[in-house]
Amino acid sequence: MNTRRTLSYAFNAILVVLGLTYIGDYAILRYRMATNKNATDQVTIKPYFAIQMKNKDTEFEFQPPYVETCTNSLFPHMGMLPCWYEKKHTDKRTNVLGLTITSAQ
Repeated sequence: MNTRRTLSYAFNAILVVLGLTYIGDYAILRYRMATNKNATDQVTIKPYFAIQMKNKDTEFEFQPPYVETCTNSLFPHMGMLPCWYEKKHTDKRTNVLGLTITSAQ
């Protein structure tokens, strides 16, 4: 029973630390936005489709690059991903399964 209580306290402590870290990260981001101090950045994203063909080959269709806004924070906020993540994942792959079209008779 004592081990169970200790694990419960440890789990709750981890949740509290994560929650406080998220709140602090958000507060710093809001402060940077209010004082115009490098709160967001922009990253160029290069999207492409990976189309699985019927013969098991993969065809790649590249799309034009676009600019995406990201936040200079640890966690995602305001619908934007953090810049440290976006800068490591500039290629956006979308997997598409090949479809067989049959005519209905």
